[in-house]
Amino acid sequence: MAACIEHVITPADCAALDMRFEKPFRFRGRLFPSAENAYQSSKFSDRKTIDQFQYIRPDTAAYRGAVRPPTIPDWDHTKITILSEVLDAKFSDPVLRENLKQTGTAPIILINFRHENDLGTCACRKCRMRGKNIAGQILEQLREKL
Repeated sequence: MAACIEHVITPADCAALDMRFEKPFRFRGRLFPSAENAYQSSKFSDRKTIDQFQYIRPDTAAYRGAVRPPTIPDWDHTKITILSEVLDAKFSDPVLRENLKQTGTAPIILINFRHENDLGTCACRKCRMRGKNIAGQILEQLREKL
């Protein structure tokens, strides 16, 4: 008997949900090319490092943010609040807001194949969708407010 899988929304269904989706927006007075860039820049306190995240590709931003230790005190306790601020700023754009609304009420899962299991959920054979999907949960909350 086949298992019944509830329909979920992923970046494959709506590209704008992806943290690396390129659509410039303002966050903390700076223009970033993606939510990934804005989020990764938030890990650092010095302006020079933050500025660098404004001018690199989202994939590069994710890598650079992952390999350098955060300089923001207590990053692990503030990252969810900051991610909420980043996604709120990104989805302040009317077109992106409408895209988010059109996902309906289905669960949002930010599936990836990069072993990123904190903000999203990795679907590779090793990880098998065991991620926390924090960004997906924040997007669902944001959608509910809309």
